[in-house]
Amino acid sequence: MSRCGEEYERLAGHWNGPCGPPALDRRQRTLVAGLLLGDGRVGGNGANKHFRLSTRWRPFARWVFAELGWLAATVTRVEDTRDERRSRPPAQHYIVRTHAHPALTSFRAWYQSSECEGEDGGDAEAVGSTDAKRLPAPADLPGGALTSRMGRAWHATAGSLAWSASEYATTRQASFSAEADARAERVMALFESAGLDPTRVGRRVQLPPKQTMEWIEWIGDEPVPGVAYKWAADHEEYQNAKRDAETRRARLWYECVAAGGTGGSDGA
Repeated sequence: MSRCGEEYERLAGHWNGPCGPPALDRRQRTLVAGLLLGDGRVGGNGANKHFRLSTRWRPFARWVFAELGWLAATVTRVEDTRDERRSRPPAQHYIVRTHAHPALTSFRAWYQSSECEGEDGGDAEAVGSTDAKRLPAPADLPGGALTSRMGRAWHATAGSLAWSASEYATTRQASFSAEADARAERVMALFESAGLDPTRVGRRVQLPPKQTMEWIEWIGDEPVPGVAYKWAADHEEYQNAKRDAETRRARLWYECVAAGGTGGSDGA
């Protein structure tokens, strides 16, 4: 829907006219920022960029689509055929894409030329360019700080949980991947801006058990659909939730195969 109340098949194209695009609200900006801290991407060939997120989990894709509101354009189901070993059933993933919007273009400041080595050895995925994405400093986030909504989206797309002793719920620790020193420093700075005290262990930055509880409470105890296992209180709950997610993914794949489908719009 455009600002002037008319419906258009190519909404972003209509915004190039006199009507102009509506402004992103705070919830949309913070959601996009949080997802970009994880696996989200901003790119495109035009002056206005679009946001794109790929995920294995359909409920998560649909949650992101709904949370983006009018900015969301499509959810597409795609079969992964890039590597025969990796594309054994189930092999689908879901791509959420937004309309191109000038406010998304500002997030290109998070990218650097791949002519220089990227934060993770220069192997970051590129979308619409050959640039590698960097994590921003907290002050460079919308509003100048990490918010609970950003943290919630970041945890949903890039966070993980582990138990140093699976029989004890009190050993739960949240962590994020950080192979390169520069990335580890930025991950730690983001946590520190939320009043937490993370540590780097090998290729990950993690929070100790007590602070993991504080982190989960701060970003919201209610799990994000599709990735509920990332909110599990104990190891058994984690295993059950992860198994349920994998079972649903497999069922969706077989249902699509039985119907003769190979991809396309997911109907969100």
